[in-house]
Amino acid sequence: MSSLRSLFLVHLPCSCSKATTRYAAICMSRSAVPVIDMRGLHGLLRSSTVSDIGKACHDKGYFQLTNHSIASSTLDGALDVAAAFFDLATDKKLKLMSVDSTSPVRFSLIKEVVMGQEQIQRLFLKHYAHPLEEWIHMWPSEPLDYRTKIGTYSVEVRKVALQVMEAIVESLGLGRDYLKDQLQDGLQVMALHAYPPCASTDPCPSVGIAPHSDYSIITIVLQKSPGLEELDPKTNIWQLLPHQYGSLFIHVGNHLEVISNGLYKSAVHKVSVNDRHKTRVSIASLHSLSMDEKVCVPDNLVTEHTPKGYKESSLRDFLRFLSINQDSGLQGNAYIDMLKIKQAD
Repeated sequence: MSSLRSLFLVHLPCSCSKATTRYAAICMSRSAVPVIDMRGLHGLLRSSTVSDIGKACHDKGYFQLTNHSIASSTLDGALDVAAAFFDLATDKKLKLMSVDSTSPVRFSLIKEVVMGQEQIQRLFLKHYAHPLEEWIHMWPSEPLDYRTKIGTYSVEVRKVALQVMEAIVESLGLGRDYLKDQLQDGLQVMALHAYPPCASTDPCPSVGIAPHSDYSIITIVLQKSPGLEELDPKTNIWQLLPHQYGSLFIHVGNHLEVISNGLYKSAVHKVSVNDRHKTRVSIASLHSLSMDEKVCVPDNLVTEHTPKGYKESSLRDFLRFLSINQDSGLQGNAYIDMLKIKQAD
């Protein structure tokens, strides 16, 4: 299997917020975040739950998922071992460092200069996770239980992803089995992030990850503490998502935007670094089709009033685009904008 671009991010300019100060336009209201109880997919409430998922994808591009059946011990184990990895001696982590962003296992750190001093903004470890038996031997061997705990979580969160995707394509009127085989054979990338405490003066100027959308079909985020912010597509206001123990956040990725013919827009999000006392740890699981599987607009979603809005593409096409344009300074949704088909006036 060929390598994936390890970042899997499409960056956006930081000017997309209306905020004039760090938190001037951040909404803390839990009621504004769509919350989906996954138990509703398994019984008489399935139809209404699928409808709620579709509405969340359409209105926000993200939602919070509760009662997903992943054991709390599995969630805690994954977050704890992720934190333990980032706490390893620097020389041990550096063995996994690579300048090759297509490496199947890659550790890296991002630095910034704050008030004349260089600070670590973010550390990350990214690796392929499906099929697990193909990649797990390449994962870190330390901590000793890393492969067991991250492997267990990756398998469980993939089960959730497949069920959520089944509901999403059903909400689009495509049927529960649309793309089922392709998703079963698709790719999963685990992205572990650590954000050191903010050491700057108040307010913290640091941004752990700049505004971006994920180049995936969906991304599932597990976070240990608050920090994840979403851009409301209707108000253009940033919302700091509330942290609820055991819940997961689902993001609409660029390729789901294509599959939905633009009905579901990619979730634009960023991570703030605002904790002065402890490191924030999160784990993102990115789910896509296989490297050469073309993602296209389904015929069922193309009508006289809703013409085809995107060209087909694959992950390999995306990698080629990045390779060709890596020195061009392109920002924003450059790739998906390229896929959009301009409609005649």
